Amino acid sequence: AASAGHIGRSRWRASRLRLVNPYDTAGTAAAIHLALQMPLEERRQRHQALMATIRRFDVHWWCETFLESLASARSDESGTSWLRL
Repeated sequence: AASAGHIGRSRWRASRLRLVNPYDTAGTAAAIHLALQMPLEERRQRHQALMATIRRFDVHWWCETFLESLASARSDESGTSWLRL
């Protein structure tokens, strides 16, 4: 069993995981290293949160949001008087 101190340090390290520039090989390697050290329960929680976000903002949401934005744009702002939705 892991000690409370170990778990706390692990959560601290894992909380540092952020988006990584894929061209930054050192940053990518560090992020992978941190992820591999993450406890299973934390990985599960993060995965569940990610999947909830993906389910909420799916392709249908993106399409609807885009079309709403497009429809609300005034034609004189875009310079296309022929565009009417």
